[in-house]
Amino acid sequence: MRCESIVKNITDALGLRLEKLRWVSTSCPNAEFVFKGDDDVFVNTHHLLNYLNSLSGNKAKDLFIGDVIYNAGPHRDKKLKYYIPEVVYTGVYPPYAGGGFLYSGHLALRLYNVTDRVLLYSIDDVYTGMCLQKLSLSPERHKGFRTFDIEEKSRSNICSYVDLMLVHRKPQEMIDIWSRLQSAHLKC
Repeated sequence: MRCESIVKNITDALGLRLEKLRWVSTSCPNAEFVFKGDDDVFVNTHHLLNYLNSLSGNKAKDLFIGDVIYNAGPHRDKKLKYYIPEVVYTGVYPPYAGGGFLYSGHLALRLYNVTDRVLLYSIDDVYTGMCLQKLSLSPERHKGFRTFDIEEKSRSNICSYVDLMLVHRKPQEMIDIWSRLQSAHLKC
């Protein structure tokens, strides 16, 4: 991968992420919470809202939850989508949440303000972990976020989705799960 390609990837991925942080911080300064999710995830909004309503004010202030990835490092295979050459990054990434996460509006402003002190990085979820690290914070793992799916034997059981907040799914599967979760006859 050429340096120009790396710079373009960083600019494309992070430009959008930074713009979203700026927008939330300036256009929605009173937002209590912010959710970020990939476009291929099912989000159980009922469970997500129930969780938010159960939080104490102290817990909510610096909330940042998701499916946290620990001790990961850059991919060195040039054929992979997330290939990172050694000249760009060495070592282990800080903990980060992949696929989607939920955080407080208060933290959104802090994240945006720290971006000018964190070197840009092409993988936006990892970059967010770097920003959290700069703030001396770590994302918290929440069992309701399942970036890497649920057990295959449980996928067809609608009750497996009741306590999830996020899971990767195909579009038609998302529609089916949502419809089945809305059933008045659902008993889990």
